[in-house]
Amino acid sequence: MAVEYNIYKGSCCAAVPKPRRKFLSAFLQLILKEEVFERKNPTMADWAPILLGFVLFILLSPGLLFQVPGNARNLEFSSFTTNGKAIVVHTLIFFVVFTILILALGIRIYTG
Repeated sequence: MAVEYNIYKGSCCAAVPKPRRKFLSAFLQLILKEEVFERKNPTMADWAPILLGFVLFILLSPGLLFQVPGNARNLEFSSFTTNGKAIVVHTLIFFVVFTILILALGIRIYTG
């Protein structure tokens, strides 16, 4: 199935040279034809990012189970307090763990 994508309809891309346009057009066609981006069954939804994000958000809330850095020590358990540094550290921990679980390990939860 030959599908052609014209991404340069607007006037904002008129300054892009023609060889680069052809390359970008071919690149987009290659990406959009990949089976990775197509769902096999359109009624099934992937719930893994939602459920894992929810669980990790609860578990990694600063001060709930642990807090790095704590207010009095470097690591505090169940202090139910927080500070700005702890919020940044826990955000980075959330991002790293979420990315590893979803992208690297490829966890998927389908319903339907």
